[in-house]
Amino acid sequence: MNLLPDSYLTDFRSRTSVFEGRIPHQYLDGLSNVTCGVGHLLATAHDAELIKWTGLFTPGAATAEWTHLKSTPGLTVQQCEECTRLRMSDAVMDDLLDNDIGDKQGDLLLYVPDVMDFPAPARQVLLDFSFNVGASRLKAPAPRGWPSMMAAIRARDWAKAAAESARNGIQQARNDYAAQLLLSCAHSV
Repeated sequence: MNLLPDSYLTDFRSRTSVFEGRIPHQYLDGLSNVTCGVGHLLATAHDAELIKWTGLFTPGAATAEWTHLKSTPGLTVQQCEECTRLRMSDAVMDDLLDNDIGDKQGDLLLYVPDVMDFPAPARQVLLDFSFNVGASRLKAPAPRGWPSMMAAIRARDWAKAAAESARNGIQQARNDYAAQLLLSCAHSV
């Protein structure tokens, strides 16, 4: 089930690719989690082996790269690029992103079952939260979660929801866009 109309889903895909980056190799995210593509978490070395890599792929190659990165926290994306050989195509990155979006929509429905009651721009913001920090954190108490933002969304207080929507550790542009979407709900049907 798509939580967003096609135009919002297209915008979400595009902006997520910009905010997360499109990285065709394994790299460390800001928390030193091994990741690839458009913010696709590789929680285990086995997860890395499941990707359709190109390049010098041999059995165990993805595991070796994953293990090296995991044991070397703090590497930049450029340093990760230099010490990895496996790459993924744009088509593989797109497939991973589409699957991740589907998974995150399911998570959002689980943790915010009334999500379809909200205007599409608010749903897009909540999907971005689900993608970026996990839907479960939308239910968590502050400071780990966003209970004030969720209460404001449910109360249709879009100015307060926008003011409460900031996340630490991400680009200001991503926070600004979330606030802009929430404010636009005042004009949504």
